[in-house]
Amino acid sequence: MLDRAIAILGVGLALILGLAPFQWKSLPRWLRRLGIGAGVALILVAMVLLLRGEAEQPVVPPDVTLRFVYRRNPAVLLLNQSKTVAREIKWSVIVWNLDLPDRNDPLPIPVALFDFLRTDEAGGPEGVFTTPTVAPLVQAGNRLVGYASVTCPDCARVRQYWVYIVWGEGGWFAELPVGQFVDVSELFKSVPGIKKSPDTWLAQIPNGTRVPIEDRH
Repeated sequence: MLDRAIAILGVGLALILGLAPFQWKSLPRWLRRLGIGAGVALILVAMVLLLRGEAEQPVVPPDVTLRFVYRRNPAVLLLNQSKTVAREIKWSVIVWNLDLPDRNDPLPIPVALFDFLRTDEAGGPEGVFTTPTVAPLVQAGNRLVGYASVTCPDCARVRQYWVYIVWGEGGWFAELPVGQFVDVSELFKSVPGIKKSPDTWLAQIPNGTRVPIEDRH
């Protein structure tokens, strides 16, 4: 507001004294020149204030979320829900197949990068279970448990989600509250116990936070 007021004052002063000879012929020339110069100076000051104000506006960091779509064959969908372009987005899905008794390692889903997402733009869906290394490890009715993460260098925060999928049927994902993160080392240690009693472990995730995986139209 200050920059606009100064600009208006400068324009007014320059116009008044620039047109003064037509109204006040006795007005000294030096006074007219001084007034016009002051008016121009005020306009320049206003422009500097305007540019500085724009430069000092706080930059809103990007905020990328992750969700799963398609019930029978879940895929990852990324969404930039901020007004800032998100770049170098890093996301991952770490899940275990509870119905593979001899495998305690997560499914071989590599960490993925997404170049950029414009404001309010979605990326994907990205199929994570249909790759040649993962597809042979999942069968109809298999229960998949784990978590997913998404972030970027400038993002407001890291977002993490618990994931539960019954392959070929459906499932859900649940975002962790702000400030909470998956204890990865503890989760790896807990896999044998989760396989024995998955319902006990899943009961720790509140029903109200679970978002059903739905088909995308």
